[in-house]
Amino acid sequence: MRKRQYLLQEGEVCKAIAFVEKGALREIKIENGSDRIIQFAIEGWTISDLLSSLTNEPATYNVDVMEDAQSWLYNQDCA
Repeated sequence: MRKRQYLLQEGEVCKAIAFVEKGALREIKIENGSDRIIQFAIEGWTISDLLSSLTNEPATYNVDVMEDAQSWLYNQDCA
């Protein structure tokens, strides 16, 4: 994944949890044109909008790539 690429955007239903193998991702909430950082995920960590995953409701957060990254996606539809 490339820097500034979105893994999840607000309003989409989150269907995957990302395990970061290399690089860094962040979970953000955009409010009044500013990014409010909720969580960082570096090598060895996971990231997702967990509430959206569990409830199948639209995500309230965005997950994007801070620096070029490699990650594994666990797709809950395949579980």
